[in-house]
Amino acid sequence: MLQEAMKMIKPEMTVSFGGGSTVVRLAKYLCDEDETLRKTLKVTTPSLETMEILNNLNYQIVALDDVEKIDVAFDGCDYATQNLNAQKCMGGIHVDEKKAAKKALRYVLLTKPERIGKTYNAKLPICAEVEQDKADLFLKMADQAGFEAKNRPGIKTSRGNLLFDLHNEKCTQADAKDVETWPGVVGTSSFFDLCTDVIYEEKGKTIHLRKEELK
Repeated sequence: MLQEAMKMIKPEMTVSFGGGSTVVRLAKYLCDEDETLRKTLKVTTPSLETMEILNNLNYQIVALDDVEKIDVAFDGCDYATQNLNAQKCMGGIHVDEKKAAKKALRYVLLTKPERIGKTYNAKLPICAEVEQDKADLFLKMADQAGFEAKNRPGIKTSRGNLLFDLHNEKCTQADAKDVETWPGVVGTSSFFDLCTDVIYEEKGKTIHLRKEELK
């Protein structure tokens, strides 16, 4: 999988490394395999944890907000469909991850075969970043829509907002899209129509799904 991802990185590119252990493995693998290539790259990240690791690996780092275009962005996910929609509910940094995804020519998810499915996975919660002063209205909307909303206690995002996990095992993809329109919602962990590639390994074989090859 890492070798397949490496093929997408060329000299002088601007590359984003998102959150998660697999993406960090790729950043380290690149250094080990091609130090010359590593020195030509500009890299950015939506993750403070990944930022620290990239610093320690001596990458040339640029702030995400200062980058207009990203050649390729790598990220992980909790679940992805075969038509390249994704759910990223656990990390809670999805707003900044989406910022990287929208700037990227290729937005690539590195994942595991058990996290690939045909349709939206309603068993996973939707994580929503919500403005603090709109939290009460958000909770009313969640109740009306049939969601159980749980605040992540003691956690605020870099923008000073709250994180809520929304649970509803009858949720559809359309319902998930609707959550993005609720008052106070800055962004959600549902990644629709953003991903261009998914790479994973299954039974010793590397699988690379590409947007251009979808039927």
